[in-house]
Amino acid sequence: LKRDIMALPEAREHWRAGVTKLLTHENPYTKTNLADDPIIAVMLFYNELEFYSFGAGDRNSGMRPELAGEWRKWLKDHYKNDITALNKYWGNSDFKTFEEIPLFEGSLQWQTSPQATDAGLFMIYIENDVYKFFNDTVRKTGYKGPVSLWDMCKLYRNDAARAEVPAISMHNYHAHPHGPWIKKGETISQ
Repeated sequence: LKRDIMALPEAREHWRAGVTKLLTHENPYTKTNLADDPIIAVMLFYNELEFYSFGAGDRNSGMRPELAGEWRKWLKDHYKNDITALNKYWGNSDFKTFEEIPLFEGSLQWQTSPQATDAGLFMIYIENDVYKFFNDTVRKTGYKGPVSLWDMCKLYRNDAARAEVPAISMHNYHAHPHGPWIKKGETISQ
């Protein structure tokens, strides 16, 4: 599952419907819905949602093709609809219109070119937009507690997305079993 799925309207609608049902369902024993239940200390909207490629094996996978329109729209806004300004800044392009600009490949985020800077800024824009959607959706259910998102990556770019999040949650991976999990004889690296 590519993490940029939550930038797509149909995925958001599924998430909204599921979370709304979960948070507004009345517990038959306590007569309280989850949005109002004081047992909830903090709500993580979506585990490991950061929009980037993990390792060398998928750094060239790029983002979901459906985001090409959002990328072009963001570039138009960023460059105030001036394709000449984009071509000048990028230095290696000769685009006639914003509509012909392809969606960047995932490997671009590991580079330092002007185009890579714009790709990073676009990902920050998308991550902030996704956070706003999550937060607005959950608040409409009546949930008033702290929320968290962007809980795994430690890239500087992710700090920009975390700036709006009131509770920071982080985790990392270590000491996983070797081989097929949950089988007799497995070991961990400790």
